[in-house]
Amino acid sequence: MRHLRSIIVIMGLILGLNACAPLFPEPYISKPTPTMDPALSISATVVSGNDGAGLPAGLSTSYLLTLNYAPDRPPESVIWTIQNMSKGISTKLIGQTVPWQTRVLVTADQGLKAGTYSIDVIPTVKINQTLLSVVKKIRVQVTDCIETPSGSSTQAINSNLVELITAGKPAVEHGLLVPIQICGNQKHLSIKLTSATAENGSTMTTLPAFYVFHSEVWPAPDHIIAHGLTELLNVQVPIVAQANHTGQLDADVGAGLYLLIFEHDRFGATLTPQTMPASVTYTLTVK
Repeated sequence: MRHLRSIIVIMGLILGLNACAPLFPEPYISKPTPTMDPALSISATVVSGNDGAGLPAGLSTSYLLTLNYAPDRPPESVIWTIQNMSKGISTKLIGQTVPWQTRVLVTADQGLKAGTYSIDVIPTVKINQTLLSVVKKIRVQVTDCIETPSGSSTQAINSNLVELITAGKPAVEHGLLVPIQICGNQKHLSIKLTSATAENGSTMTTLPAFYVFHSEVWPAPDHIIAHGLTELLNVQVPIVAQANHTGQLDADVGAGLYLLIFEHDRFGATLTPQTMPASVTYTLTVK
């Protein structure tokens, strides 16, 4: 009984100390504040290559950011942050192979009014055990979103032929890229490929494959990278939707830029003037 009382007393002391713990908080340790260094600078390049086109509300684009530093003072580490975002703008940092580069995905809310918005990109850099920093203000010119209208179209494959780098293919493929801009709330996207003409002029009995990507850049890129290092991708993966065997594609999509691809050549397929399309006729419906 005496041992039991001792155990109870000890447990009571432990519980009492735990209850009093908040009265003795850990000492505050201040974090060092980085020093702004005029020798540092940041270069920002729009990944799509068009810096003056503006960004329609509801769409996204990407900036490649490069930290410039003195050759004799290379950074030991770089931590990128985004601050002071304008209301209605959201961002996502995508790390690169080298720490002095990063990519920022910028999205304008679908209800955002046309105007100029901004974000601050701030890297914290350690050079010679000293924390340094620099601020790069990126201004985003948001424009009104104009939705791609429904309708039928016939397009030559070579009118906007782009390179395709996709998963599981050791070689570059090619296809016709048709940009589709979706504005506002959830929409249903329907695409029906009605016919295709081969390079030899004949009507194709086997229709070419086609599918839709969600773009991470605006305007539409001149090539598609859907495989490899994350920082190199300019579309979201996997694909949004792919056509079935009857040449019909259906997908529920939100605001954004979508890239419709009609394949021209496929790795491993028999490529002849009879099997490669020269033009396609399709109907696009957005509702």
